[in-house]
Amino acid sequence: MYAEFKVEWDSGDGWKEHWNSGRIGPKASGQPYTISLPSTIPQNIKSSWSVRASDGKLWGPWSYAGDTQTGCYLTFDSKSPAAPTVVSQQYPVSDTTDPLDPWLDGVGHYGRFTIDSAATDVTKYWFGLDADPTAANERKPATPGGSVSVDVMPTRPGLNHLYVQAWDANNNASTIANYQFHVATGQPDRAAWTLDAPAGATQDPGSGGARPAVLGGTATLGEPGVRNMALALNGAGATDGYAAGGPHLLDTDGDYTVSTWVRLDSDAATATAVSVDGNLHAGFYLGYEGASKRWALRVPTKDGAGAEFGGVMSPSPPEVGRWTHLAAARDAAAGKYTFYVDGVPVGTTAFTTPWHAAANLQFGRSKYNGAYVDPWKGAIDETAVYDRPLGAADIGRLARHEPVTTGRPAKAAWDFDDAATSQVAQGASEVRPLVLKGGGTFGAVGNVAGALDLSSTANGYASSAGPQLNTLRSFSVSAWAKLPKAEPSTAQVIATQAGAQQSGFELYYSGSYRRWIFNRYVSDTAGVQPTRAMANLGKPAADQVYPGDSWHHLVGVYDNTVKELRLSVDGRLVSTVPFAPAPWDATGPVQIGAGSYGALPGSFFKGQIDDVHLYDRVVSKDEVGDLFKQHPQVKGRWKFDVTTAGTPASSPDDSAGKRPAVLGGQAAVNPGAGWVGAAGLVLDGVDDYAAAATVPVNTKESFTATAWVSTASRPQKKVTVLSAEGAVNSAFTVRYAPDPADPANQGGYELELPTTDTSGAARPAVHHSSFQTDFEWDHIAVVYDAFSDEARLYVNGHLEQVLDAMSWRANVLPFQATKQLQFGRNKENGTTGEYWPGVIDDVWMFSGVASDAQIIKLGNGESLNTVPGP
Repeated sequence: MYAEFKVEWDSGDGWKEHWNSGRIGPKASGQPYTISLPSTIPQNIKSSWSVRASDGKLWGPWSYAGDTQTGCYLTFDSKSPAAPTVVSQQYPVSDTTDPLDPWLDGVGHYGRFTIDSAATDVTKYWFGLDADPTAANERKPATPGGSVSVDVMPTRPGLNHLYVQAWDANNNASTIANYQFHVATGQPDRAAWTLDAPAGATQDPGSGGARPAVLGGTATLGEPGVRNMALALNGAGATDGYAAGGPHLLDTDGDYTVSTWVRLDSDAATATAVSVDGNLHAGFYLGYEGASKRWALRVPTKDGAGAEFGGVMSPSPPEVGRWTHLAAARDAAAGKYTFYVDGVPVGTTAFTTPWHAAANLQFGRSKYNGAYVDPWKGAIDETAVYDRPLGAADIGRLARHEPVTTGRPAKAAWDFDDAATSQVAQGASEVRPLVLKGGGTFGAVGNVAGALDLSSTANGYASSAGPQLNTLRSFSVSAWAKLPKAEPSTAQVIATQAGAQQSGFELYYSGSYRRWIFNRYVSDTAGVQPTRAMANLGKPAADQVYPGDSWHHLVGVYDNTVKELRLSVDGRLVSTVPFAPAPWDATGPVQIGAGSYGALPGSFFKGQIDDVHLYDRVVSKDEVGDLFKQHPQVKGRWKFDVTTAGTPASSPDDSAGKRPAVLGGQAAVNPGAGWVGAAGLVLDGVDDYAAAATVPVNTKESFTATAWVSTASRPQKKVTVLSAEGAVNSAFTVRYAPDPADPANQGGYELELPTTDTSGAARPAVHHSSFQTDFEWDHIAVVYDAFSDEARLYVNGHLEQVLDAMSWRANVLPFQATKQLQFGRNKENGTTGEYWPGVIDDVWMFSGVASDAQIIKLGNGESLNTVPGP
């Protein structure tokens, strides 16, 4: 059989044949013909193609002939669309060349990204967060060439990448666009600043997370305040004083309250006490309105040009020079803002167009049309933000300087390190305390420090006086639990928040399913069944291994955005299940060690529980791993008490890792030279050092390192105590650094963590001014907390938080050290040096974050009871 193909189109002279293949073949009957069309066919216009067959004598009809046949059409398009564009209000594009480029929002907080293309024939987009775009993440515009919006939740802090690709109707793919944005660690749910730091300090540390208020311009601390000290702004004619807190301290499109004490020293012009940055405008303006001479709350309708401003004014003018309490509460369900002056509500205003201001909280200024305006003249004190709308009673308490413990702080933490004789677990973050019910004790040996022991009581548990979580929204619960040796046949509830008939959630071990479970009931109705996220799903109960008599870390997550329940066990996601029902609000107490059924406790836990944390947000998969790894395990301990003979000699590692410290140069372990034990590592400051073959921890994950050090005199150049070697740089260096202005008399310890293992890497550092000379001993401890991206430097058991010295910093992302652990020297840009001139003793390394109590204990020369370890 032979074949002939033709292609027809209209080139302005009517629809007709423009190309013909001629007769091709022959082939055996039933065999297919395939032909490539020429590139001369015009692009992006409709063409038709046809084929007919011949037996060598006669031609059959064309394929479009006949009553039941149809034509075959094509559009030739070899041009790929341009790379798509991406914009996001919550996560604006990052300027990676700017060292002050802000880190916005937070891990576990969704952002909306709008993807668009200049091409008019794009029919779909693919995207990937920190991964290649794939068909699994495909979105189609309503019309060709239109845009799509996607909600994406960052799962890791630091620089994130949204990779996006456009596809046209003919399956031509664009190049991949890379949208970069910086992400801060997960949002704190409440933060407060007393502003009591002394005169000369450059920031107020705040509470509720590592979100200090950093001073700018002529702002100063140490001003007499309404309570202790205050922040002074713009006296003597200045206009540039302000302070800035961290990003995403509240949801301006959700529920929140802002509370502050202010003193207005001039009523000549509009002034803002507290605001939160958007891209163009502030999310709100709390302060004074000059035209009306009234206290004011002003709120723009959008973060863009042409925004209208709603607001509430006080009925009477302020009294200049007098301390006044201002508060603003946003109630998303009621659709209104309420403005308070001195604890009294003075008015409300409705809102219809919520938007999210993701950037920094500002003290003493506000953003308008992209510029900072309305400087505050006076002082600001005792400022706090809450993740819920406080009522009039609570705001009245704040105006009377009384603590607010009602409502639902979004984060709560109980470490259960309370005294064995106590009946109350106080917790952290000004949460409601937990009171023991029916038995149970504190003081048991926990995963870290103490724990709640419920093993010797039939119906013991701990309960708060009210709720901590808003279960209508996304939340997470994290806990360490140790089941009893004997396997129970009943449910063992670790944590819940009660409703009227059911629990708002349950994190527990099921005696019947024989596995860990995180569940939610579809409603607060007796008899309804829960939706369960279960470990080892698909494995019969009889084949389960009982996880009793050992500590396990559990995290349950309710993600309201994607409607899912997730369960992680020991740092690993083990179950994800849909949860489509509308969530309901469990308004009863938090219960640790018991569930709640008809408002009565049940399903009592019979073992030990430690470190229960509640979050009013999604805890991401990466964060779950960090939480699990936070808890310290000894990975190395070098006592430097003895020397093992060899060439060269070494000093043993007493941990299970068995990485001896090999002595280099003239380094020696001398009896009587140390602080702890029988001897110490003596180094000459010229070329002496010691090194373990590998770094025993992953320096990209949480770790702790501690050491005792001494020198004969104050060094006049940088000298290193301990470092973790990479190919080019040390991943971390603990050193003494002299003050360049006065090296003979001033200096202190420093922790440096380069951002990359390359020459010229940025080198963020943490400083501590303490230092003892003349053979006096200092205890140094460094902590990297991967969950909060925070580095901390302790000297003699203490962080430094006075004047202009803060020995911790956030947004730190070290690289992984790949070579040796170095004692007494470091590596910088490929060159080793900074040799320590003195003695190093009793070095510990932990994976995870050692607690303040553990660091103080080591600083007292004591050993830790650790498993595994010395």
